Amino acid sequence: MVSVALRISNEFKSVIDRLPWVNWSEITREEVVNVGEKTKLFEKLDNIVSKSSLTQEQANALADEVNTAVAKRYEQLLKRGE
Repeated sequence: MVSVALRISNEFKSVIDRLPWVNWSEITREEVVNVGEKTKLFEKLDNIVSKSSLTQEQANALADEVNTAVAKRYEQLLKRGE
């Protein structure tokens, strides 16, 4: 496993020192892993989008259709709740 060193401000160091029960190493490790996973996901999405032939105009029209359908659905749910 690789070791990583971080530089933090004195102000943040004082916060860390006031919370000795927090496992800062574990929190940092988890966040680094999360960012890595999100980066992989965005790369996959970018790959999918780059192959798409959907124009911005078509995407906007599709978004309008979805918004209209969702609004109708909520209106129906609200009417049932009255």
